[in-house]
Amino acid sequence: MTSRIANRLGALALAVADAIERAAGNLPGGANAGAALVAICNHPNENIRVLQGALGLTHSGVVRLLDGLEGAGFVERRRGVAEDGRAAAVIPTKKGRRRAQDILRARAAALDDSIAELPLGHKMALEAAVDAMLAALTRMPADARRVCRLCDEDVCRPSGCPVEIKAKGFN
Repeated sequence: MTSRIANRLGALALAVADAIERAAGNLPGGANAGAALVAICNHPNENIRVLQGALGLTHSGVVRLLDGLEGAGFVERRRGVAEDGRAAAVIPTKKGRRRAQDILRARAAALDDSIAELPLGHKMALEAAVDAMLAALTRMPADARRVCRLCDEDVCRPSGCPVEIKAKGFN
């Protein structure tokens, strides 16, 4: 049976996810397109296989998503840029980088709204709890890309991202 806190955390996660999805707006490729675009901007020149793991989609699902993003002028695929010269690397266009920044700003506003009324002490306790939970969800290095696929990585890096720290501990 689900505990009360886990049940409430699930409701909160869904409410915040809905707000972020609304903030991301309509992009070609459906609900995963915003996360894909942000992930591509965070880690340009990676191939479809890496995106597949980060997004939890099939290869053909990622290809269809990229077809939509490329058709809208948000990304480009280039052969031979990645380590494997046969694999197509995905890079954001200028338009794609601007759209990813818009998504991250809207995401930040949705997240800030969810904690706006918390007193400082609660925010500090929540940060510690969330850091521990994120680290616990990182069970292998590949989890870092999946967990942080829609993150504003510039926010966490200066203070140390708990997901990246845990992922690096596996190496």
